[in-house]
Amino acid sequence: MSESQPLPQPAPNSSRSAFIIFTVMIVLALAGLAAFLVLNRDNGEEAVETDTDLIDEVGAVIDPPQPLTDFTFAANNGQPLQLSDLRGRYVLLYFGFTYCPDFCPTTMLTFRQIKARLGERADDFAFVLVSVDPQRDTPEVLDAYVRRFDETFIALQGNEAELERIRADFNLYYEVVPLRDSPGEYTVDHLASKFLIDPEGRLIRIYSFTDGAAAMTADLLEEIEG
Repeated sequence: MSESQPLPQPAPNSSRSAFIIFTVMIVLALAGLAAFLVLNRDNGEEAVETDTDLIDEVGAVIDPPQPLTDFTFAANNGQPLQLSDLRGRYVLLYFGFTYCPDFCPTTMLTFRQIKARLGERADDFAFVLVSVDPQRDTPEVLDAYVRRFDETFIALQGNEAELERIRADFNLYYEVVPLRDSPGEYTVDHLASKFLIDPEGRLIRIYSFTDGAAAMTADLLEEIEG
């Protein structure tokens, strides 16, 4: 009886391999196109908003306007800044942090779009980010962050004592959450509302995260023009 011979190995299926390679190339090309479109939008051009964005009512009206506790934080220029220093202008204020992966950069882009839509009336507004991550968000870090969106934006380094003083005014919520897969690292859960403060330093509107730039701008212009 002769020795058994090894079974012949099948030849590679070149057609199937070519199809797989072609499919991978198409997927990579589509992913690259999607990334390009997102970056192009984020680098200064406004996201497209439909007319329906202007139809729905936006912003919860605070009536009567709510007086706010004055506060002092370190600004991104390294100098202390009080809320009362911004009297005479409307203030669009948001609580967030620079390591935020989603809500915060989206809100900063919304602020940039609103400023562009306001045109000459943009000088009537201050756009302010108050950090709820004072440990990492130094004035230098905040300055680099907001300048990515607009050089006139103001960023303030929160501190626990001052944030606690104004917690009730804004129903402020934030919580440090350790990252289980990254020992020593953390994120911060926080509210995503945007607050409109009038030139007298009173809270007059609260906008939700989903309120878009077009609808908010229309509401702001209506407020200014009475």
